[in-house]
Amino acid sequence: EYRKENLARHKEVCAYIKHMRDQFEKSEIKTFRHVVNGQDVMKIFNLKPGPEVGKYLEKADKFILKYITEKGKEPKEEDVLKNIKKI
Repeated sequence: EYRKENLARHKEVCAYIKHMRDQFEKSEIKTFRHVVNGQDVMKIFNLKPGPEVGKYLEKADKFILKYITEKGKEPKEEDVLKNIKKI
């Protein structure tokens, strides 16, 4: 019985995550620049404008989307910056 409940809950969570990702894909907002933007990246990593900044921002977007789907809220800026330092 416990296992059936877990499986049912797992299916609900997976369906919710799929729904949220679908909504995100349909939305006009494709980035999370209100959390971390190019100016933040250039300042923190001492970079000039260019493709490298974009790489950091892409990684930030992926981290933020994953964080939202797992925790149901946006991460703090410092959590995002800590994660993207691993490039």
